[in-house]
Amino acid sequence: LVPLVGGCGSKVSSGQVHRGGGALQLTSRSQIIFSSTGKLGALGPGGNDANADVATGGGSGGGLLLEAPVIRIDLSAFISANGGGGGGACGLNSIGQNGLFSTSPALGASCPKAIDGDGGQGAALGNATAGSTTTGTTSRGGGGGGGKGRIRVNVAKGSLDSIRPFSPKPSIGTIEKR
Repeated sequence: LVPLVGGCGSKVSSGQVHRGGGALQLTSRSQIIFSSTGKLGALGPGGNDANADVATGGGSGGGLLLEAPVIRIDLSAFISANGGGGGGACGLNSIGQNGLFSTSPALGASCPKAIDGDGGQGAALGNATAGSTTTGTTSRGGGGGGGKGRIRVNVAKGSLDSIRPFSPKPSIGTIEKR
């Protein structure tokens, strides 16, 4: 995660820009502890219905960098950089879910009419999906889901409790305690 940057947003032909998840670095010379209620996220926002014909995609997850000799994470805590769900092309303020503190993908907006395209799922452990499009003279496309961000954990060898409470899975490096 060098340089440390946030996630990408989405843009539609109308020029509307939808933001992505942010970026955060936590560094300690001793330890980082996440309690059972701890949550850390750089989540992508859900897309919306930007205009009558096209919806915005979900924003991608951002970047998280954790560095400490010891990192302790309660299994009820969660660290996430998931993408947001795509907006539906319904014209009904159809907003996709924001990225979740979960290994499940954020859902895209669902539209009630067959002529409207649904939003795609945001990425979590897997990949994002495309929004659906319909055929015909009044077809409208749903926005695609946002991609997953990146999580990097640098710890002293053997001092990370678990990678279970992460989504997506982090890349792990080692640091030397000073």
